[in-house]
Amino acid sequence: MADPVIVARSLSRTYGSGPTTIHALREVSFDVGPGEMVAVAGRSGSGKTTLLNLLGGLDQPDSGTLQVVGADLTALDDAGLSRLRREHISYVFQTFGLIPALTASENVGVPLRMRRMPVAEREQRVELLLDLVGLRDHAQQLPGELSGGQQQRVAIARALADRPARRRDRRGRDGAAAGHRGLRADHGGRGHPRPDDDGARRPRPHDRRRPGPRLR
Repeated sequence: MADPVIVARSLSRTYGSGPTTIHALREVSFDVGPGEMVAVAGRSGSGKTTLLNLLGGLDQPDSGTLQVVGADLTALDDAGLSRLRREHISYVFQTFGLIPALTASENVGVPLRMRRMPVAEREQRVELLLDLVGLRDHAQQLPGELSGGQQQRVAIARALADRPARRRDRRGRDGAAAGHRGLRADHGGRGHPRPDDDGARRPRPHDRRRPGPRLR
């Protein structure tokens, strides 16, 4: 069996102090295997975003250990965290995070520019990614000229920038769905928050009065 790509053990994170302390996470433990799709479910304020911030190296836990693709995030310096995010971690933000002044093509190419990919290779890669999400004909449009759904697909294509990808099949599968499948390609796993409250696998409760995030 392949090693997990994410190994979290007893993660805890608090904000504030004294009577205003917020226990965002308490003793959260779980693994995510290669290619596994995981949904983090819970009520608003239950710690979903905090957990994703920890997994992406955007924040540090107060206690516990966290490994992503074999790297101990709690031991990496800023340069190491930046390298890990650039090479192994992709986010599709709720607000998409597109740069307004850049076209769809240029937005998708940003991570590849950061990797100093040769221009011809980068342009070919961007064309492939936009085709994957069904936006090849919108490559030169600015985010403000795209619908919300199209902006989401640009964000998905950008998240796939350094992942293996193939052109859509002739049946023209849904671009967003194809992009989400692509996020699981190669050896990566994927997680996303869901603000629902029905039954789900839950790592460990962190506060009985305030249900914590659960994993699907």
